[in-house]
Amino acid sequence: MWAHHSFAAEFDFQKPVTLKGTVVQWEMINPHGWITMDVAGGEITVEGYTAKDGSNTANAARITLPDGRKVFAGSSGTPAGTPTQQDK
Repeated sequence: MWAHHSFAAEFDFQKPVTLKGTVVQWEMINPHGWITMDVAGGEITVEGYTAKDGSNTANAARITLPDGRKVFAGSSGTPAGTPTQQDK
């Protein structure tokens, strides 16, 4: 049995994060998608929110691809809008 949790249960909307790196693995699996990236690569940009437990996990809100296209990746409960530098 799968249980689903809210954004607020696991991620901190007061701690936005922006990651840039090369995609190592992109998995679109139920109930969540996972992007594993090498942050030393600089190919994509992920804007989102860090995990409350301090782990290297974040909830993505928007992904910017190398060609500049933006992909909305927010989940239910993700704060409105996209985190910006001024939110930090």
